[in-house]
Amino acid sequence: MVKAIRVHELGGPEVLKWEDVEIGEPKEGEIRVKNKAIGLNFIDVYFRKGVYKASTMPFTPGMEAAGVVTAVGPGLTGRKVGDVVAYAGNPMGSYAEEQILPAEKVVTVPPSLDPIVAASVILKGMTAHMLVRRCFKSSGMPDPLPMTELAAKSLFLTRASVLSYTATRDELLQAAGEVFSNVASGILRVRINHKYPLSQVAQAHEDLEGRKTSGSVVLIPDGVFEQSTIKATARAISASAPEAATMVKAIRVHELGGPEVLKWEDVEIGEPKEGEIRVKNKAIGLNFVDVYFRKGVYKASTMPFTPGREAAGVVTAVGPGLTGRKVGDVVAYAGNPMGSYAEEQILPAEKVVTVPPSLDPIVAASVILKGMTVHMLVRQCFKSSGMPDPLPMTELAAKSLFLTRASLFSYTATRDELLQAAGEVFSNVASGILRVRINHKYPLSQVAQAHEDLEGRKTSGSVVLIPDGVFEQ
Repeated sequence: MVKAIRVHELGGPEVLKWEDVEIGEPKEGEIRVKNKAIGLNFIDVYFRKGVYKASTMPFTPGMEAAGVVTAVGPGLTGRKVGDVVAYAGNPMGSYAEEQILPAEKVVTVPPSLDPIVAASVILKGMTAHMLVRRCFKSSGMPDPLPMTELAAKSLFLTRASVLSYTATRDELLQAAGEVFSNVASGILRVRINHKYPLSQVAQAHEDLEGRKTSGSVVLIPDGVFEQSTIKATARAISASAPEAATMVKAIRVHELGGPEVLKWEDVEIGEPKEGEIRVKNKAIGLNFVDVYFRKGVYKASTMPFTPGREAAGVVTAVGPGLTGRKVGDVVAYAGNPMGSYAEEQILPAEKVVTVPPSLDPIVAASVILKGMTVHMLVRQCFKSSGMPDPLPMTELAAKSLFLTRASLFSYTATRDELLQAAGEVFSNVASGILRVRINHKYPLSQVAQAHEDLEGRKTSGSVVLIPDGVFEQ
């Protein structure tokens, strides 16, 4: 007999009962696991309330845990007593001191990772992995997909655009603000593994398409590339406000094709008009969407054109009557208008956001478009912390082609898919790329309070449940 949480009737947190339950020995293909930590997720609330239907009644909730193998089924290889493992998804039942699990559903927790961290991140991490790596591909053309696979993976085939979700000033400020705040606080860690002078962007494109890059790639205007301090440049501009040049260097595309069509040329730049600012770029983000425009997969509105949709720099001039911006401000932008592959550019003031003083403009330029894309997927396209807001069908025209509800478990159905997703999540946590905040721990017997706090928006970050015998150790 072990202790577990049981639900005999649907309802509020009070239906979560702390009881003795019988647990048998693992059968062929199964293992018995003594849980060390259990992840709390909003899907648990859905099952408790009956929004999602449990297959049996009564049932033990919970779809995420990490623990130690205490027994293996007859003939099982690849697992042994003492292994530290984690799982997410089915079978439901992690709100227990011990549980029986199919061996193929668990993954090894690396020795460098605390089981509490593993239990707090495997479900959430693989959900983010699904959204970024599977539902939304931004590092090349998507794989061909037979229409018959849609039944197993999703309801509809759709292609969300971050620009649709940052169309208003408020949406832009909210998305960029959260991204910059998470970077500045260390929650998001940005890896800038490659920097190229802007004039060598053809090499950068070749390396990107050849899969020779990793992390973020930034282009630095040639005059800035050798400078040691961007902020000092910003202060100098603010103090002296030199007369702006009429000609600047930029990358121009006169015909579609390979990296060789990216030409380093002189272009004329005017003065900002009403509602506009002139920005001296200090760093430019390189994204695969730039390759699409260069090749003609996406169509530029004019020809020739200057690529680029992400940059950070210093304001050098403001249009007549403009308030809220001044020379010397450090700003960033992502999206439209295209044209960031340039030493300087004219931008609508409403399209830029302030770069916090604590954030290097190079970091800002490397993360604003990618960060807001992830923000869109997690905060807008996929809501996991409560029932979604009502959506008038008329809004679909502005935001997306179809309404869909992706499920993580469709994307980790095979052993290979599970190992790939969990492996990347654990690797990124262990290396520090992903930082996990476990802000709340509750004894498993007090899970009713944990549910009440979660629904009452009193929690933040990850919430874990610790079996009572482990909680005091």
